[in-house]
Amino acid sequence: MVNKENSEQNSSSTINMDVTNRYQNLINFLTDYIYTVKIKDGIAIETIHGPGCVSVTGYTSDDYKEDPALWFRMVHTKDQEKVLEQARLALLGEEVKKDDITNK
Repeated sequence: MVNKENSEQNSSSTINMDVTNRYQNLINFLTDYIYTVKIKDGIAIETIHGPGCVSVTGYTSDDYKEDPALWFRMVHTKDQEKVLEQARLALLGEEVKKDDITNK
């Protein structure tokens, strides 16, 4: 009887580990990509890309820091005017509406 209980506990423990691993994998894919733009006198003076950027874009925070124009080059050429207009409105403190923007 003890062997059967130990076997059931081991099986249950293995199932719990498997479920835990599956949820951890899902959580890893749900990482938020948060970035912050510091604006002074209507000018963007600094942009900080959070650690979630690597899972979304493939680029690290350091990549963006070393190459400030990287984010813009990632925008599909057909959408670059829209992005520039959104940036202009944001710098003016106006509401920026979500739009469908395509990354390369």
